[in-house]
Amino acid sequence: MKLLNNKRRLNSSDILPLFAVGTLGLQVVNLCLNSGSTIGVWSIAHKPAPAMVQLLDGRSVAMEPVDHNARSPELIRQFIKNALGLMFKWSSTLPASQDNTSVRDPGVAIDGRRITTASWQASPVFSEDFRTAFLDEFAKLTKVFGKS
Repeated sequence: MKLLNNKRRLNSSDILPLFAVGTLGLQVVNLCLNSGSTIGVWSIAHKPAPAMVQLLDGRSVAMEPVDHNARSPELIRQFIKNALGLMFKWSSTLPASQDNTSVRDPGVAIDGRRITTASWQASPVFSEDFRTAFLDEFAKLTKVFGKS
């Protein structure tokens, strides 16, 4: 009967090893979670940032990053067409406003003469040393405004 009545009591010496093993298990889980988090942050930090461009309507689209010297022949053709089209626009009216009335172009003063606003807006496509001389000669050719 003695064996049946003998209830085993837990001593503090029995709980301490269980506590140590339980704590060790929790620390291993904690180490795995922290290692995974560190690897995730590291991979995000070393990933190149996406090149995003916001369009006029507010949408964002991903663009492919290219070298700053990369120019396609079509891009060069389009740039020259737009820049020189503006540069040699000799119309003395600005684009029609909302009420469809044309507005007379006041022009921009260059050395006492005036050139069209569109030509002045397109002038930064030329280098600085060429631009001033070109605009001076261009102002002499522009007869729409005469002397200011």
